Amino acid sequence: MGRYGYPPEDDIVLKTLFDANTILAANTDDTPVALPIAASRIVGRKATGNIAAMTTTELTTLMALGQLGATAYVIASDAPAYMKAFATMLQTAGAPVWVCDGTADEVEIQAAINALPDRGGPAAAGTKTGRIVLMGHHFVLASQLDVPPVQDFVFDARGTLTSGEGIRLDSSMDAWYYFGVISGETGNIGLDIDPKTLGPDNLKVFVDSRVYWSSIANNIQGTGGSVGLRLDPTNGSILSSVFEGINIHGFETLFKSLNPGGGLSFLGNEINPGQLYTGTTGVQDGEAGASGHTGNRYELHFAGALTTGVSIYGDNSIYTLVSSYSGAATTPTVFQSGASSNLVMAETNSSTFTDSSGVNTNKVLTPATHRAILAVTGSQAYAAATGPFIEFVTGTLSKTGENIPAPRVGVLKNLVIRISANTLDGTCGVYLHKANGASGVEKTISAGQTGTLSDTIHSVQVVTGDLIKILISLPGGAGSITITSISIDFE
Repeated sequence: MGRYGYPPEDDIVLKTLFDANTILAANTDDTPVALPIAASRIVGRKATGNIAAMTTTELTTLMALGQLGATAYVIASDAPAYMKAFATMLQTAGAPVWVCDGTADEVEIQAAINALPDRGGPAAAGTKTGRIVLMGHHFVLASQLDVPPVQDFVFDARGTLTSGEGIRLDSSMDAWYYFGVISGETGNIGLDIDPKTLGPDNLKVFVDSRVYWSSIANNIQGTGGSVGLRLDPTNGSILSSVFEGINIHGFETLFKSLNPGGGLSFLGNEINPGQLYTGTTGVQDGEAGASGHTGNRYELHFAGALTTGVSIYGDNSIYTLVSSYSGAATTPTVFQSGASSNLVMAETNSSTFTDSSGVNTNKVLTPATHRAILAVTGSQAYAAATGPFIEFVTGTLSKTGENIPAPRVGVLKNLVIRISANTLDGTCGVYLHKANGASGVEKTISAGQTGTLSDTIHSVQVVTGDLIKILISLPGGAGSITITSISIDFE
């Protein structure tokens, strides 16, 4: 203690040392000093050195905000003012945030993508990984937005992207793309899937990725070869990916897939573009001479008149057609030259189908074929009855073609036939064949017999790949019969 009980003078910090906005700090033991804090500073200590009034740049370095590059944010010009102000502050501090001005917003979006870290590993240099988040409602693109090769990537853009040149996605693996509305006055391509640059695993490929959108719309009702959604495997394969939206409208061709280049494939994809309307061609699946264009699945909803609904060039694909348009007869399905072994399941009788393939292996199922399985007079079938599973014969019970393979091991039993009318003067029979031979599961229909008939006694074991067929034997005499359904249990 000092004199009279006061602390020693060396332990006293004088008030005169404390100007406005000053604090007390000690950088060495027992030696506190006054530290002035300038405006827009925060007290802290960097990786080295003393306690300091740190700038925002120094704070950014300390908090490693610049290393958050695995997620980048792009803020629309119409975002709330408070959001843009905060984003601008973060951007100034070096965080991976970009603020758009409503003019050529693809510049900021492209910069955000380019700032993501490289994937590394076997991926080609420049293959990006991470997440892009677009916040706000409306982004205006003056030129094409070009998303480079990516892997383990998410692109979240659920607002409206107005573009005169569209959006192109390059090579991709394990990526998810979410688009709100892609809208523009373009005579080009709305959304183009075009894997043409080396990317994941050092390949040109679009694989195991998902693309979703609300609407791809052309505001000027495009002509001159415009396409809403184009899948282009010319330079790189498109494999095992999903493309799904709510609608595409206003382009000359609403959806188009091109032929794969040499040694490439367009294989195993699921395409559900939503409602298709206001265009010339709804879907052009492939081009003349298609090869490697196979094994894809489509769910197509026609909501307006189209000159051609579906134009098919590939093979071994499945198409489900639904129409909510009363004039759906103007949306025909055409199997083009070379198309083979495709299955079309139409939910409307008003669609029309033309097979110009020249191979006669494409199949169509419509409500008509479901309701009246077979209607015959004598030995001639008049209703659409034949198909990959049910066929009629006269005379010998032998038919070596048009079987379908059993999809798994199981038991076929409980054959049920419903007959609404029968004026035949002879006996006919319904027979289940396995491997082009009788299985014992069968039912004889007597002359004039109607109602529900069944064979619930016999059954037959099948293994994966066994060829099965239902044959209907006709008497060849006078009269007619209408079989409204044939069913069999597969357990």
